[in-house]
Amino acid sequence: MIGRTLAHYRIIGALGAGGMGEVYRASDLRLGREVAIKTLPEEFALDPGRAARFEQEARTLAALSHPRIAALYGLEEFEGRRFLVMELVEGATLAERIARGALPVEEALELASQIAGALEAAHERGIVHRDLKPANVKVTPEGNVKVLDFGLAKALADELSPASRSLSPTLTAAATRAGVILGTAAYMSPEQARGQKLDRRADVWAFGCVLYEMLTGRQAFGGETVSDSISQVLMREPDWSALPAGTPATVRSLLRRCLEKKADRRLRDLGDARLELEEAAVVPAAGDDVTSSTARSLGPGRRAERMVMAALALVAVAATGFAIRFATVASSPGAGSVRRLAVPLAGNPGVLNGRFMPTLSADGTRLAYITEKDGRTRVAVRAFDQPEASPVPGTEGAMAAGFSPDGRHVAFYSGNSLSTASLDGGTPIRVAEASMTARIAWTPDGSMIYSPSYDHGLNLVPAAGGTPVELTKPDAANGELGHWHATLLPDGRSVMFTVFRSGGPGASRIDLVDLKTHARRALVDSGYDARYASSGHLLFARGDTLYAAPFDAVENRLTGEPIPVLPEIQVDAFNAIAQYDISPDGTLVYLPARALMRRLAWREPDGTIRPIVEETRSFMYPSLSPDGRTIAVAIFEQGQADVWLADVERGVLSRLTTRPQTEFLPLWSPDGRRLAFVSDDRAFTLYTMPADGSAPPELLLDTPKDKILGSWSPDGRTIVYSETVTGGKDNLRLLDLASPGNSRPLFTSPASESAPKICPDGRRVAFTSDESGRVEVYVASLDGAGGKTRVSTGGGTEPRWAPDGSGLFYRSGDALLSVSLGAGADPRPQAPKVVFTDPLMPTGWAKKPNYDVSRDGRRFVIIENTNGGEASLQIVLNFTEELKRRVPTGAH
Repeated sequence: MIGRTLAHYRIIGALGAGGMGEVYRASDLRLGREVAIKTLPEEFALDPGRAARFEQEARTLAALSHPRIAALYGLEEFEGRRFLVMELVEGATLAERIARGALPVEEALELASQIAGALEAAHERGIVHRDLKPANVKVTPEGNVKVLDFGLAKALADELSPASRSLSPTLTAAATRAGVILGTAAYMSPEQARGQKLDRRADVWAFGCVLYEMLTGRQAFGGETVSDSISQVLMREPDWSALPAGTPATVRSLLRRCLEKKADRRLRDLGDARLELEEAAVVPAAGDDVTSSTARSLGPGRRAERMVMAALALVAVAATGFAIRFATVASSPGAGSVRRLAVPLAGNPGVLNGRFMPTLSADGTRLAYITEKDGRTRVAVRAFDQPEASPVPGTEGAMAAGFSPDGRHVAFYSGNSLSTASLDGGTPIRVAEASMTARIAWTPDGSMIYSPSYDHGLNLVPAAGGTPVELTKPDAANGELGHWHATLLPDGRSVMFTVFRSGGPGASRIDLVDLKTHARRALVDSGYDARYASSGHLLFARGDTLYAAPFDAVENRLTGEPIPVLPEIQVDAFNAIAQYDISPDGTLVYLPARALMRRLAWREPDGTIRPIVEETRSFMYPSLSPDGRTIAVAIFEQGQADVWLADVERGVLSRLTTRPQTEFLPLWSPDGRRLAFVSDDRAFTLYTMPADGSAPPELLLDTPKDKILGSWSPDGRTIVYSETVTGGKDNLRLLDLASPGNSRPLFTSPASESAPKICPDGRRVAFTSDESGRVEVYVASLDGAGGKTRVSTGGGTEPRWAPDGSGLFYRSGDALLSVSLGAGADPRPQAPKVVFTDPLMPTGWAKKPNYDVSRDGRRFVIIENTNGGEASLQIVLNFTEELKRRVPTGAH
């Protein structure tokens, strides 16, 4: 097979073989990506009935989309040979990992939690795996689980007669039907071994077998032959004494519930298993002594003071009704116990638009973050002994914040400035010119290390202002786009920072620079947004996972391999920001990825919210096709984004873009045949491709400046977009599609203008401008003739035209408004009317509408928050003790 081409897939090499077929690495010549090809057993070509049943199952499986499940792209046929096209997953299988010995308890629980999450998502769609085993689980180099062959056991199964169902399906199938195995004997549930009807509880059993094997290094029901294994499954209990001493009691109980031989007594939902594993991961195992080391490192007075403050916070919470909940409490509440708190963030925190950026003060007693109200962001600070956060006056428009060493000031970016604000009050002080969303570091002498712009290196400036000193400069020849997220190391002169490179966060690197010599060197080849932990660890993000590596703070180098310690944290792919921070006293704050699960939905005229697809994902920027049948939408996961298509009638999602870059902001062509989108392969670059995915993306426009798609003209000849220039200002430009790369200004203005939308008549364009000092919606002629007319009256963003071009919809705070304009080139805006006041998902810095309008103008495609508008911040006290156990440094 190697070297052959099946349809447009060239076989590169062999990956493996099993009862369900042979698997190959292949190159997709049409879309320019690598995939896995699984050839199906011969009898498929000879049995039309089985082939039809398999095709029906494959459609269901292809709709199963989850970051922990390897995707099924399609079922193909070429010259009589049927084969599956699947996501290519790099890394070792769990079986290969276990072959080296039992996994550490913490690692086993973390991987098991991810597996449980994948099974939970599939079960919610009515899909059962039927053949879960370590060989069908891969662990990527980043430490993320991918479950393989989901549901293929059922898809490949023959319809057994009632008589044959009384036999073991493995024995029957293996003996009489080549390649058809409905479950591997050592992982089959008792009902599966007996050939009885299966449901999700068969996967629960197999999950228990896999977790037991990870913890012990041996199979729960292993035997020399298939018959021996089945006998053990039906008659014997696992050797519970083989579990390591550090296995939490809750996990031991969970295993027994998963491996109940009677299905009606077995754990019913793997979502419950996932929650138990997540909680067990932060509870010190029996016999662990973490109290004394913490007391020695922090001192009894300091630790007592910290715990008293936590207690005061709980008292204040109880008095005010503000909900802080213990998600997990250590079994021994000593001074050094690891504890986790969940703090709901009421209102509309900036996390909803990617700017949340939690930051702890040096003493660990205050938390700063970005919040949003009425479309304006600001810095909020919360002391842990207070029931709620308070906005910092004068920080409107803030994009990031950082505490001064004494905790009395915050530095923040806003507009075109880097400024500081005193928490005691007063007018903020402008320090330097800057327009950025990046972390700010303070030196002990009160200077600040910051990023002036996205395409700049780091600068150093005194807090009182002065001439900035350039510390680093991006190496454009090697794909470096900018240097962001400065963090000072304990020596007071070495600064870590993220080197953002072509390819997005996945291609980013962490470097060091010396404040005195400006000498620079690489520290971590793949990672971003790093922090130093006082336990002697370096924390950083890869994808959506937080890693920790032993770190020598004297020589400033890693002394061991990075290990994943926290999966699925919320990240901002555009700015390479992981939503976490850690204080010197070991307090960790972070936002889990599940906090921003959303649903793609219709808002009906009567206010009813009706899901378009059932899955909850990190959806953003929906765009309805001209025929109203398909929604293009960006899904943000694991530190990047792709464009997906949602079938409105069937409620099915399918991925369109598959490159490693972040690709988002989809825009339909007027005929619905093509989609344009933005990619971060360099500066934000514009691409287009067929909407059916039949050809790879084609470059539309590549310039050094960031570009945000706005609208496609009705005649298909022009795209209007906004371009970010120096100082963060946006200008509107027109791209002539007959001459790719040829663009010109729409009109020249000193204001910042964005979110352009061309009217269905092709003669007018709506957009936003801040020329009045506040962002408002305007309308102007698309040919640039004449002036512009202001439409909104009290602030406005995210304009969209009514389908007949007679008026505009736009957002003002939490309200969606409509304005009638009338026909003709001279708009005459009427008084705006409120359509609804349900909070819409904020658009973020991209300023592109985060909703769309149906063709009849009565329904709206929206992004619905499934958490009810409330995200919960996770706080882990004494997280450094957890790091010492899970990632030993070797220090004494």
